[in-house]
Amino acid sequence: MDIEQFEIDLNARCVCGCMDGGRFHKIYRFENDYGASVVSNPRIEGFVTEGYQLMFLAFDGDDYEVQEVPGLGPKITNVASWDDALKLLLRLSEKDRQQ
Repeated sequence: MDIEQFEIDLNARCVCGCMDGGRFHKIYRFENDYGASVVSNPRIEGFVTEGYQLMFLAFDGDDYEVQEVPGLGPKITNVASWDDALKLLLRLSEKDRQQ
């Protein structure tokens, strides 16, 4: 899957400080109106030099909210590698939208 085609730029509204220290932060939106905010090396215990945090999003027009997606775990999920993050993003892109 070419994940870059689903990148959107909402970082102008990002106030979390996630870009401090040169970290990766991308927001993705899929055709099913699910998406995710993905940040590398979150400043939490256990993620000193690697790891990603995904926050699952549900879009309604240009607005979105953080939402748990059935079958993908909690609405904020930590993974150890980019491969694990990609696997979750692929599964998210294939989900039917629960209204």
